[in-house]
Amino acid sequence: MLRIRNMDGTTMDIPAGAFVELVDAHSGAIGTVWFQQTPACMLRIIPGSVDAARYSAMFGVKFNPIEITRSDAK
Repeated sequence: MLRIRNMDGTTMDIPAGAFVELVDAHSGAIGTVWFQQTPACMLRIIPGSVDAARYSAMFGVKFNPIEITRSDAK
């Protein structure tokens, strides 16, 4: 299940069948999209992928061409 967690710890579940877009507030470009395909499978759509091209065509949106993944693990 996808959910939003607020700073106070409360949560709100995302309805099944909905896409969650992480969007750059400045440009409006999408960084990544999440979708719960089945109860056991979470689909992530990333920039530059075939799925991103299909998603862009379906919804008329633009993906950010660069995705930076950061890890603080040492």
